[in-house]
Amino acid sequence: MQSQITLTLNASCLLHAPKRGGTPVALMDIPEFVSQEFGLRGIQLPVELVRGRTLREMEELRHNADKAGCPLLVLSQDDPVDLGASTDGRDGVARLAALGSAARHLGCGHVAVRTVASSESADAVISCAKRAIEMLRKNDVGLLLRSGKATMPDPASLADIIRRIGGFHIGAMPSFADSHASGDLAGAIRLLAPYSHLVEATIIGFGKSGHEKWDLQEAVEALRGVGYMSLLSIDWRGAKGDWVAMVHRAKSELLAAIGREEQVA
Repeated sequence: MQSQITLTLNASCLLHAPKRGGTPVALMDIPEFVSQEFGLRGIQLPVELVRGRTLREMEELRHNADKAGCPLLVLSQDDPVDLGASTDGRDGVARLAALGSAARHLGCGHVAVRTVASSESADAVISCAKRAIEMLRKNDVGLLLRSGKATMPDPASLADIIRRIGGFHIGAMPSFADSHASGDLAGAIRLLAPYSHLVEATIIGFGKSGHEKWDLQEAVEALRGVGYMSLLSIDWRGAKGDWVAMVHRAKSELLAAIGREEQVA
């Protein structure tokens, strides 16, 4: 049976020009670019691309995404949101509410953030997240918690927090990079995939023997092994090279690992 994993793109790479000396793709042209250049049908949108934009502009971007057949799926933020900073967590709830409002206008079904949760702050994080989810539900938006080497390095702790929050509007958004950093790439992926709506296929670069740092085949096999059937976002985080070419190669290798051939027409 063919895998139902769907490849999408983390548009953070579009903060940079596609070619040396060029200019970045205009915000309103991003959905068509992703659709036409890569043949992908979904976007994970970093908040940096829409920070400072008006609601009207975000709705225009949503319209362009729908028109291009490349919808905006998840609004993500790299900078951590401190959900356990105080007993009432008002700042964290307010930040997530603002992200939820933006996500609704963009047509994203989820917002994804990192947070710091130690054993001492876990209860405060859970309480704050539950209140934030009540706010997000008013916009028909769910919350995805991201793993992170500097924020929540233990996949088991993240899974435990998600279980304790409970409900249909909370999930995980792990990445290949964070799973590798945990010391057990496949184990971390297998642990978090059942809670995940989207997994970031972090791409650093390619050498003669394949992807640098971690094995893409191993990561995808870990997903398939637990029956994961959702979104896999190509997430280019390399420091050098032509990122457009790297995304194309990543797509080809990930499709091969998933068990699908790239369509040519």
